[in-house]
Amino acid sequence: MQKFNFITWNINSIRVRLPLLKQLLLDKNPEFCMLQEIKATIENFPFKEIEELGYSATIVGQKSYNGVAFLHRGPINKYTQSLPGVTEARYQSMIFNGIKFTNIYVPNGFDMALSQYTQKLNFLKELLVQAKSDLNNFPSVIGGDFNIIPYLEHDISQNVGPFLCLKCNEKCIMKYSKYGRFFECTNCSHIQKNVRNKSSNWEHTGIGCPEIRLLFFEFMKLGYIDLGKNHGFTWRDYRHKTTELRIDHILASPNIADKLLYSALSNYRNLQRPSDHFPIECSFI
Repeated sequence: MQKFNFITWNINSIRVRLPLLKQLLLDKNPEFCMLQEIKATIENFPFKEIEELGYSATIVGQKSYNGVAFLHRGPINKYTQSLPGVTEARYQSMIFNGIKFTNIYVPNGFDMALSQYTQKLNFLKELLVQAKSDLNNFPSVIGGDFNIIPYLEHDISQNVGPFLCLKCNEKCIMKYSKYGRFFECTNCSHIQKNVRNKSSNWEHTGIGCPEIRLLFFEFMKLGYIDLGKNHGFTWRDYRHKTTELRIDHILASPNIADKLLYSALSNYRNLQRPSDHFPIECSFI
């Protein structure tokens, strides 16, 4: 099998992060990249700058939100950007070197009471159907931002303590609204933006709840291998810089998993105007 490397990265706005993307491409020289949350349309995507670096871009764009893109050196085969029931710009796949690569940006679904959590469940269920079919036809890789913490004991930074109320020092529950994350005390009902200590209380969210984690494990039951398991984190909170999670994943079919070397590139999180996600590099060895 041809040796090459590829990268997946939730770039969190390609126009804002373009200098970092250029540095990443020059540093790592990947055969192709899978980007998520590009937050761009065909009209404002930086095609020219990408071409100057030797890559073509195939994008599924959406104004201000979501969006996925393949950056690739040569032509790609059997490209598709449709997944049943998915109307937002969150999915694309291609065949490269005889391997099917799928690039995904799963809905966040943080608040399980909101409709986005249902969208997240439906997206993952449709992706499972497609992933099962792919295993029967191709060596397969699924990469991107899953917005899932698979193992609460390993995939959350250990220096994070319980959510404690600033007024009464009792336990708080993390919640989410269109204005962002907030915390509500279970004792005095005080609402606050910050807490005393940060928490691993993600089990009560749509990112770490049992239902969503079990859906993730369904990919492993199909036969996929979680390449990033026990390899550190992929996301660091902008405000609470000690909070790190593993929510971006690369899953590979068993016939190629042992040929792939996985590395989360956390140093790119420390540069100027970074994404909150780390790029992940995989190399065929």
